Amino acid sequence: MKLSGIAFIFSNVYFEEIDLPFMLSENMILRSATSSEIEQLNEHLKEAYGSAARWVVPFNEEAIEVEDKGTKKIIYAQSNKTRCWVIAFNGSNSQVFTLGKVSTLINPKLQFGSTFMYKGPNQKREGKSVLYGGHSQIELLAEQSRKVSQKVSTAELQKLKNLYNFIGREQTKYEKIEFVLELYSSSGSLDVGSKLLTLSLFSIIESLIAHKPRLTETLDSVTHQIKHKINLLSKRFDNTIKYHVFFEEIGYPKLWAKLYGLRSDIAHGQKYDFSKDYKILKSIENVNYFLDQVAKELIKLSIKDFDLVNDIRNC
Repeated sequence: MKLSGIAFIFSNVYFEEIDLPFMLSENMILRSATSSEIEQLNEHLKEAYGSAARWVVPFNEEAIEVEDKGTKKIIYAQSNKTRCWVIAFNGSNSQVFTLGKVSTLINPKLQFGSTFMYKGPNQKREGKSVLYGGHSQIELLAEQSRKVSQKVSTAELQKLKNLYNFIGREQTKYEKIEFVLELYSSSGSLDVGSKLLTLSLFSIIESLIAHKPRLTETLDSVTHQIKHKINLLSKRFDNTIKYHVFFEEIGYPKLWAKLYGLRSDIAHGQKYDFSKDYKILKSIENVNYFLDQVAKELIKLSIKDFDLVNDIRNC
């Protein structure tokens, strides 16, 4: 019997109506969820998470930023806008797992949640199985539902399709970066203030462009490699990283020296202070936002121009 399914997008985003449905591949399309599918998701959330499901803002409401006496705050109001989206697919769900990883590379990130599989064309409940559903899922949906919705442009959707197709055409090369793509997509579940996130993002960057230091060469340290290789590769990034948005103008080498000093302190359990030695970095959240952009751009470049990044890694 023919298999089909839907994967819900838990990120609080919206799309241009003219773009939907958007064909991502022969077997996958992005579209708005039907009322029946939303009802099935709500039933699943109640069954799987019980009272915790009440923290999810209902799909017929939306978060709106308003100003009250000079202070900005979020309120939730009834809305007729579509706020629930799915990836509908035919056949194996493995393609959706890959797409779910790649979808974290666009801006804003698309994070997938509950995925249902069906047997037959009628999407009957008895033919449904939930392939995602850990506690992090309800936390992700609750957190996203309380944010102001972000627009995903036509250009970003096209980038998603292109990146996914690159992987489909270059499976052998993709296997070599699958580890970092998996690590990056799973890092989305970590809080932006997490030190583990800092280490994860550094690991991704190092895995892609740094080789094991050669002990005979004094200028072959990982820190030295990162400083120079990112500076070179950044000229080919999909999106230019605006360093001044995150940090003061301190110079490229000095910035990465500070970042690696922080990484070393975290990895070795040393105390660090953003009001003193690392004042220029501002905060762990600021560092992680910056590293996230660098890691994302490097992964995208590795998918689109694997040979170039791999050659530079081995230099």
